[in-house]
Amino acid sequence: MRKQPATAKYYPLKGGLDVTSPALSVRAGTLLECVNFAPDLTGGYRMTGVYERLDGQPRPSDAAYTLMAVADTSTFTVGDALTGGTSGATAVVAAINATNNQLIYTKLAVSTFVDGETVGASTITSIEQSPDTPTESATYLLAAGDQYRSDIAAVPGSGPIRGIWQHEDATYAFRDNAGGTAVDVYKASAAGWAQITLSTHTVRYDAGSIAFAEGDTVTGLSSSATGTVHRVVIHGGSTVGTDEYGYLVLTSVTGTFTDNEALQVSAVTNATADGASVAFSFLPGGRFDFRSYNFLATATTYYFYGCDGVNPAFEVDNNDVFSPVLMSTLAGAPTGNTPHLIEIHRGHLFLAFPNGIIQHSTPGDALSFSGVLGAAEFGMGAEITGMFSVAGGVLMLWTRRNTKGLYGTNVTDWSLRPVSDDTGAVLWGAVPIGRIYAWDDQGIVRLDRVQAFGDFQGATISTSIQSKLAPNINSLVASVLYREKNQFWYVLNTGDVLFVHINQQGNAEFGWGLLPFKPNVAYNAPDETGTERLLIGGDDGFVYEMNKGTSHDGEPMLWAFRTTYNHFGSPRMRKAFRYMGVEIDCDALAEFFIALNYDYSNSYAPGTQDQDVAVIGGEGLWNTVLWNQFLWSAQSVPDADIAIEGTGVNMEIIVHNTTNLVAPFTVQGFMVHFINRRLHRT
Repeated sequence: MRKQPATAKYYPLKGGLDVTSPALSVRAGTLLECVNFAPDLTGGYRMTGVYERLDGQPRPSDAAYTLMAVADTSTFTVGDALTGGTSGATAVVAAINATNNQLIYTKLAVSTFVDGETVGASTITSIEQSPDTPTESATYLLAAGDQYRSDIAAVPGSGPIRGIWQHEDATYAFRDNAGGTAVDVYKASAAGWAQITLSTHTVRYDAGSIAFAEGDTVTGLSSSATGTVHRVVIHGGSTVGTDEYGYLVLTSVTGTFTDNEALQVSAVTNATADGASVAFSFLPGGRFDFRSYNFLATATTYYFYGCDGVNPAFEVDNNDVFSPVLMSTLAGAPTGNTPHLIEIHRGHLFLAFPNGIIQHSTPGDALSFSGVLGAAEFGMGAEITGMFSVAGGVLMLWTRRNTKGLYGTNVTDWSLRPVSDDTGAVLWGAVPIGRIYAWDDQGIVRLDRVQAFGDFQGATISTSIQSKLAPNINSLVASVLYREKNQFWYVLNTGDVLFVHINQQGNAEFGWGLLPFKPNVAYNAPDETGTERLLIGGDDGFVYEMNKGTSHDGEPMLWAFRTTYNHFGSPRMRKAFRYMGVEIDCDALAEFFIALNYDYSNSYAPGTQDQDVAVIGGEGLWNTVLWNQFLWSAQSVPDADIAIEGTGVNMEIIVHNTTNLVAPFTVQGFMVHFINRRLHRT
C-alpha cells in the first residue's frame, strides 16, 4: 500500500482570548483560556505577570552570585555571613551545593575573596566557578535575589496601599498609619521606606492690602505665631482695594495663628487672618490619583499633584513640601473639597468632585481656583468616572452612562459637547492609548476620532471575552498603560488582570493574568530616564514593581494557555498527528510543559492523548497528564521536530508550568505535521 504523505501546516499564535466565536469558525491561534500570558507586540503569546517588592533598597532582580568551592560545606547554612580571613571580604550565603562542596554567595562587599583563605570553619579551594546547567544558574540567581528580597519591607502602617507615584527618580507611597487615623507618606530610599513629615500649615486671609511674597516671614500680631510663606493663593479682591482674600501655605511654623488677628511682615500688616491656622494632614481611607506637570516651565518647578476622594487636592514640590488646594469659602462655593480624579489640560489643573462637578484652576496656577482669575466649574449630571486630556486638545469626561468632551482652550471658549449618550465607563475604566478605550456596562468600547468636526464615534471591541468581563465589572481598581508593549492592563481587586494588546491593525487582543495578592492601586509613571515603571500596591502593604524577576516575588507562579481547537482547514477530516515544532523567543531559560487534546477534549475518541484524564470544556485543564518537557537556553528558534501521537479531526495545545525560575518568553507558533485519514463519521 502506498504510504500517504504527511501535511505540514504552520499556524502563528495571535488574536488573544476568544471564548465566544463558534468552534468551527474561530481563528486558529486564538486562546480558549490563559493565565499570565498576554499577546506580544510582534505576535505570539508572552509569559507575563512577574513582579517583585520594592522599597528603594537593591532590587532582587539585580542580584548577582558567585560560586566558591570550600573544603567542607557542612557547617554553613543559607543566610550565613561570610568573612574572608585574609581579604576581609564579606558576603552572604545564598545557596549551598553540598555535592560539589560549593557555597553560592551574594552581597559581596569590602573586597574579594582569595583562594586558600579561611572562611568560617572552612577554607576556600576555588572561586569564580560556573554552574553546571542553565537551570542551576537560574536557581542560584533566584536564591541570591531572595537575600535582597528579605531586606525589603512593606510600607509602615495598616491596611492597603492607598497610592503610589513615580516622580522622576523618587517613588512615593501612601498608607494609613498603624492606628488608621491618618495617611502617612513615605519615600523609597537606600535604607527602605523613609517617612516624609507633613510640616505645612495653611491660614486663610482677607482684607489684604499688601501682597505676600514667597519667602516672607509672617507673624500673627496677637498670637505671636510665625511661619515662612511657601505659596500664596489668591481667591479674589485686590490689594489696591484692600480686600484681597485667599490663603497662605506656611512652613517652619511656630505657634498657632488665630482668627481675625493681623498678619504682619516686618511689623507691617498685610492682611487679616480669616480663621485659625491648620496643620496639613491626610484623613485615612482614600484612593489616590496623581499627575506630574510643570506649570511654570522652569527647571525647578516640575511638581506632582494628587487627590484621593477624602481630602483636598495637593501639590508636592521638589523638596517634598505639600501644599493643599483650598477652595473659596464664599457663598455658592462647594461645601466639600474632596476631589477623586485629577488631570492636567491646556495649562489648567482639573479636579472631579462628587455629584458630577468638575472644577479647573486658573491658567498656569494649579492652586488658584478663582473664577475672577480664570477658573471655572462644569456639571456632568452623574458621578465622574474618568477624565483624560487627549490628542487634539480635547478633555474627555466619562460617567457610567455617557461620555462628553470639553473643547476649546480656556474659560472664554470652553464647549462641553456629547461624545456618546449611551456609553460611558466604570471608575478607572477609561484609557488613552492612541485611540481611547473605556470599559462600560456594554463591554470595552473604543472611541475613534472622525473627520467631521473632530468628533468621535464608538465601537465595542470585547465581544470575544464578554462572558469574562460581565462578572468582573465592579472589581476594577486601576487601568495601567504599558506603552512598551502597546498594552493597557485592567487590574481587579481579586488579583485578576486583563491584558489588552492593541495590535498593528489597531484591533484589541486579550490575555489574562492572576496575582496572588489583592491589588488596591496601580500606576505607570516614567522615572528620571524616561523608563516606564508599572507599580502595584496591595492589600498587604507592599509596593510591587511589575515586569521584574522570574516569579511572583520569589514564589512559583502558574502560567499557561490553551489554544482553540484547530481543524487545519478540514473540520470533518480525521488526521493522524505525527510531529510538532514549537517556535519560541526567549532571552534566558525557557522551560514549559505541553499537553495535547483532540476532538474537543472528548476523552473517548480513538487516539486521544492522555486518555486517562477527562477534559471537558476546560474542566480539569491543569491536571492533564504531561507527555513531554522542553528546555531551551538560547535566543534562537529551536530547530527540532517533536514526535507526537494522536488522531482526531482537530487538536488543541496546552502550554504550562508552575515555577519561579523562568524569565518572560514568547511562544510564537507551531508547525504541525499530520496525515489525512478519512472523513469523520458519527
